[in-house]
Amino acid sequence: MLSLPVAVGALWALSQAILLVPGWAVPMPVVIVALPIWYFLEETTHIANRSLLEKIFTSESKLRNFLWQGRILSVKNAIISFFWAIAFLSVAALMEQVHWYLLGLDAVILALVAPLISAQVGRETS
Repeated sequence: MLSLPVAVGALWALSQAILLVPGWAVPMPVVIVALPIWYFLEETTHIANRSLLEKIFTSESKLRNFLWQGRILSVKNAIISFFWAIAFLSVAALMEQVHWYLLGLDAVILALVAPLISAQVGRETS
């Protein structure tokens, strides 16, 4: 659960760096922020996509085999990731110091509370 405070720290560092880099280098922080978003989207959307394809198409279907590879889905995820990265960095650049303190405090509290809640929910479900 240390990843959430680390992500907030990285967002802060990149939002400060994006104000200092020359115009030609602005895509670099955007790509750095977009990559973890893309990885998350890749995992979640491919699982949902493949379970849907199994229900709709037969295993011999050429369309199913093409969509199973997920190339179109990966391009869509990349576009969405870049949009969210630009949005995150744009908002982060406008945040004041007190906002960062509150966001950091929130990240630490969530990192401490999430394992407790997860353990409690784990006992309630099978």
